[in-house]
Amino acid sequence: MDPVAVIGLVAGIAAAVLAAAGILKVVDPTATVRVLDAIGLGSTPAAARAVGVVETVLALWLLAGGGRWAAAACALVYLALTTAVIRLRRRSPSTPCGCFGQWSGPPMRRHVVVNLAGAAACAIAAATGASVDPGAGASTPLTVGWWLALIVGAVAVVVTLTGPQRPDPTRASPTPVPPHQRAGDTRT
Repeated sequence: MDPVAVIGLVAGIAAAVLAAAGILKVVDPTATVRVLDAIGLGSTPAAARAVGVVETVLALWLLAGGGRWAAAACALVYLALTTAVIRLRRRSPSTPCGCFGQWSGPPMRRHVVVNLAGAAACAIAAATGASVDPGAGASTPLTVGWWLALIVGAVAVVVTLTGPQRPDPTRASPTPVPPHQRAGDTRT
């Protein structure tokens, strides 16, 4: 597969994930309202839904073959999301990230990594003119394979972000209780 086509596919996966996240914010803005409040921006359900609409529209524009401008816009959205997650990790690490509505978990390093990867893929697609449109000169089997790869890739990213959360070693853990002070221990 041509490297530019791979960039297009990865940017397409980033756009599909962005569209899914945007749709879930529109359907249920509660988690996004909490995030925006926690990072100091304040919010209402209407404002949180507007964030979701912007994400969805830009992602669909890129998936529909919007080209360099759509890819650049999606890269900027991913950079904004990265900034929001970093700020949330610092200000309110127990607040769910709001990425996927009620399925959102606490802001983890993987959110930052995935957002930066989405920004990079979209920025490279914008710079190279890589197309996320599988129909651009492709045969039907290639188009079907491209969409299948895009869907599988997007699902893998969503599962990575919403799957079981392991403790983050960069976060302070509770101070261990000495054995003689544990519940049920009668020693003094």
